[in-house]
Amino acid sequence: MVIGHRAIHKFMLFISIFCFGSAGLGQLLEVELMSYFSTSTVFRGALIWPGSSLMAGPGFKLFDGKLKVYGPHVYYTDYLIQGDQFETLLDVGVQYFDDSEPMVKLTSHEKDFRNQRPSTLESFFRLKQKFGWRKLFSLEFSAFREMIRTHGAQIETGLKVPVLPFTSLAFDLGLGDKAMNSYLFGEGADSGLNFGSLGLTVVIPKLPWTGVIISSVKRTWLWQDGNRNADFVRGADIHTTFSSRWIWSF
Repeated sequence: MVIGHRAIHKFMLFISIFCFGSAGLGQLLEVELMSYFSTSTVFRGALIWPGSSLMAGPGFKLFDGKLKVYGPHVYYTDYLIQGDQFETLLDVGVQYFDDSEPMVKLTSHEKDFRNQRPSTLESFFRLKQKFGWRKLFSLEFSAFREMIRTHGAQIETGLKVPVLPFTSLAFDLGLGDKAMNSYLFGEGADSGLNFGSLGLTVVIPKLPWTGVIISSVKRTWLWQDGNRNADFVRGADIHTTFSSRWIWSF
């Protein structure tokens, strides 16, 4: 069965309308407005869009922030363990992905061989363990399963450590099966390790009107020659990207 991107968009719209309906029945609704700038778009180590881009839109939190809708991502989050020195969080949800051109492109680049993937919908769960001083250290484990096309699987792990006030360093590692890596990188991809990344993030909190700025510089790379030389990659396997999110809550 083939499900087009229009059907998936309708599904995500239904989720958003459901959330608004729940809020109208008396549930607490928090609205966030976000703008996002990026010098390039990289997904699991694969370069999707080499030019700068900009996007903006709302996000929603319901049920005291436990149900979250951020564009094509819908998930439920809750604490499994809470303590003075550590806490464990669980996220469960779905996310939509396609490699089409961004909402606002800031260069003259057009779609090319990097933009040949069909849209997909993934289910996922994520465990996050925060610990240490002010619980600023964290370990993450995530598992993803594509639901409508390849049924590929992906596992990701991450470590984040504080290095300066409001500044953290993060390392992430991904591993996919043959179906997932072929979808990400194209014909010729190998199963196993697929990407790694090292990123530095700076947070500017407490802006006027409950705003926050989160800016990052991230270096990503691909593992294995088959993935580096696959049809959607063609040797372009190392990328450095700057991104910045400006968020206001209401």
